[in-house]
Amino acid sequence: MAWPFRKALRVKGKLDRAEVDRLIEQLEFQSQCHQRLLPSSRRQQRHPYRVATISMVLTQDGQDATLIVSGRNLSADGLGFLHAGPLEEGTSCRVRLVNLQGQEEHVDAIVAHCRPAKGNLHEVGVKFDRSIDPDRFIRASG
Repeated sequence: MAWPFRKALRVKGKLDRAEVDRLIEQLEFQSQCHQRLLPSSRRQQRHPYRVATISMVLTQDGQDATLIVSGRNLSADGLGFLHAGPLEEGTSCRVRLVNLQGQEEHVDAIVAHCRPAKGNLHEVGVKFDRSIDPDRFIRASG
């Protein structure tokens, strides 16, 4: 597939935060129902990670595109998010996460899956090249 982006991706329109939040709630409910019927084979626990703007750079055919995505969940092995358009599985990327001390950490990853969610929004998951400690990025609730 030819790389559809130029140097930086420009998304037409802006994601409506309330719509994104509703969709994430719906996806979480569906996921919980699915897990009750068919237990997950995941090795790592997924944690809610509702970060409105996560920056990532995708690389394909020697070209880079910077995207801003909306976080859904985070685990030691990957990140789930929503994006206003499809991403090709197997695409290399570098995710910019901000730890609890406010420092940027860049994690290399590969797009593991991409599914249509609603309208032009797609549910995307990336698998990190190396495991991370989610506690560095998520405040303990309680």
